[in-house]
Amino acid sequence: MGRRTAILLQIMIFVVSAGTIGAAALSKEEKNLNKEMARLDRTASTPDGEIAVVKRIGSDFKVSAAQVQALRSRNLGYGEIVVVYSLAGAMSGGLTEAGVEQVLAIRQGPPVKGWGQVAEQLNRKLGSSVSRLKKVIDASHRDRKKDHAAGGSTPQRQEPDAVQDPPSRRQFSGEGKDLTRGSAAQ
Repeated sequence: MGRRTAILLQIMIFVVSAGTIGAAALSKEEKNLNKEMARLDRTASTPDGEIAVVKRIGSDFKVSAAQVQALRSRNLGYGEIVVVYSLAGAMSGGLTEAGVEQVLAIRQGPPVKGWGQVAEQLNRKLGSSVSRLKKVIDASHRDRKKDHAAGGSTPQRQEPDAVQDPPSRRQFSGEGKDLTRGSAAQ
């Protein structure tokens, strides 16, 4: 009887631990969200990228740069800020300071929850936040390129001072035919 109980106990521990591990696994949407958040944070890792990202978040969500920086001071990445704004904006009152605080309160717990759990608690799909992130990333890249083109701060390709003559052609004759050889031969 003792051995049988020990085996049953081991099986129960295995089942419980497997269920816990399965619950901790990220969904496909959460993996996509994490990937896109990291992309946006990489875009904002340079000074001109950060300016473009802050400007784009502000214009897309109708918030000021000061509001974005206030969330940054709370140790949120730019990707997380977009998720917070997209989830808060989908709430019944639209994007309000109270909605932002509610999303952050759910996220920070206790217990601390993942973005998938936060979206689920708010009866929202995480896919819309992923879409908003992608739009912000793409628009930030376009804005950054446009700013570079307008400001002329992109490094221009410098032409060499002297134009070099093409390599000389070497003429060979063989079997009564002239043949051109070398890099200039076509």
